[in-house]
Amino acid sequence: MIMRPTMVVEIYFTVIYTIFGKRGNPFYNTHKMNLLFIGGVVITVIVIRNRVRFKRDLKKQGGIRQRYHEVISAFLVPPPDADIFDVSVLNESIKSMTIQVRGATTNYLYSFSQQFNGFNIKFEADLGIGGEVKKDWTFPDNMNQQLMLEKIGSDMDEIITNAFANNSQ
Repeated sequence: MIMRPTMVVEIYFTVIYTIFGKRGNPFYNTHKMNLLFIGGVVITVIVIRNRVRFKRDLKKQGGIRQRYHEVISAFLVPPPDADIFDVSVLNESIKSMTIQVRGATTNYLYSFSQQFNGFNIKFEADLGIGGEVKKDWTFPDNMNQQLMLEKIGSDMDEIITNAFANNSQ
């Protein structure tokens, strides 16, 4: 579940009021309540400001497609010898993108997203007789994109080989 900043604020104040906000409560103290309230407001403002700055910076860079051009391009243009007949972008925003790759017997779904903790890629595939497979990767923002592609390629080779090996037994 993705929590919006407003949800965080609501939960914070509900918890604080429940613990400290009732007269007769041994923890009730208006000075403590004021400090906790001010602390909550400051933390909320910092979180919201950082999210706005993060999104603005990503937009200045041209969005996720431009920031991670080398990685995303590798998924938009399949190798010529691949049995793929359709590559389509299902959705795209400043900080996320989903690509579907369909072949004669396979269907791949790649979801790319820019998060605070880095660049995330989620891979889901229906390999026909190989079954369904899933894999998630998270890379640091400053990681070389060629290294990202090498890691993804080696992991996918292993995933697909294992899927067919496990389902053929």
